[in-house]
Amino acid sequence: MAVRYISVISLMFACSGCTINKYPAAGLEHENHVAEITLEKEGCPSGCPEYTMTLTRPKRVILTGRANMEHIGNFHFNLNRSLQDSIWRVIDQANFMEMKDQYHIDTEDTQMRILHIKWDGTNEEKRILFKALIPHDLTAVEKMLDRLAASGEWKRD
Repeated sequence: MAVRYISVISLMFACSGCTINKYPAAGLEHENHVAEITLEKEGCPSGCPEYTMTLTRPKRVILTGRANMEHIGNFHFNLNRSLQDSIWRVIDQANFMEMKDQYHIDTEDTQMRILHIKWDGTNEEKRILFKALIPHDLTAVEKMLDRLAASGEWKRD
């Protein structure tokens, strides 16, 4: 009987520093997850797609297409469970807080991109401006969001 209580107390002590994962689909145990992420893509001389896309956890996606893409105007759709898992996993793995606020924004003739990140349960926000030579995690997030913008099952607002 005493062994059982000691085991329970040991388990409680070991987990006292554990965080609760509100989003088990992400499979990560961060204290605060990204709650919302917005990618803004401005124009460029070579006709780059111009849009703003916002993902709000867990599944809402809003797109405002401005130029050089199939969907011009305001659109939305909800991510299916499989997309939720893969997209939020990539976003949660990116260490945005360690990234600089800007990357090579003085580069000419290159598209300016702006990423806005808001965290769950805090008032923390971060904005990253970038054009070239960006960290791998930021590249992965941008590519994933670009694919989503081009292939989402968009419904006009």
